Amino acid sequence: MVRSLSVVVLVVSLLPAILVAQEKEDPKDILVGTVKLAMNSEYVVVAVDGASWDDYFFEDDGMSLFVQALDRTKDHKIVVTPIYDELKPAEVTVKPKDFKVVKLDKTTRQWRAERTIRFEKWKPGEREKWLEQKQKSAPEQGSGSAPEQGSGSAPEQGSGK
Repeated sequence: MVRSLSVVVLVVSLLPAILVAQEKEDPKDILVGTVKLAMNSEYVVVAVDGASWDDYFFEDDGMSLFVQALDRTKDHKIVVTPIYDELKPAEVTVKPKDFKVVKLDKTTRQWRAERTIRFEKWKPGEREKWLEQKQKSAPEQGSGSAPEQGSGSAPEQGSGK
């Protein structure tokens, strides 16, 4: 009798936790999402809305980028800079209507926007002009981030095919 009473007390005490665990969350209440970028180059430097962004990861040997923790209710401008000097940075704008609920596994859903980025090669002399413009605009912006994005390796660009 004591044993069955303890089982009943245990079940009654766990009942609220079980009910809360089964409660489904409305996807519209989730305000953050992820942007998946499929790229033709591996591993990039990421900036969101003009600022460096740290909440991202790569898959497929660096060919897929997942930018996480973005407010899905606002427009975002994502700039990705390839690690290779011969490729131009690319820019993607993501709007709230671009986010869709995707199924990650049996019980997990996520707001996600998906895009494909195709990096173009610099034309001769184009990269140098771009770097000059960026350096000129850096003093206007205060402490700019121009040196961070690989401008230190520009003299090596000509040593190619």
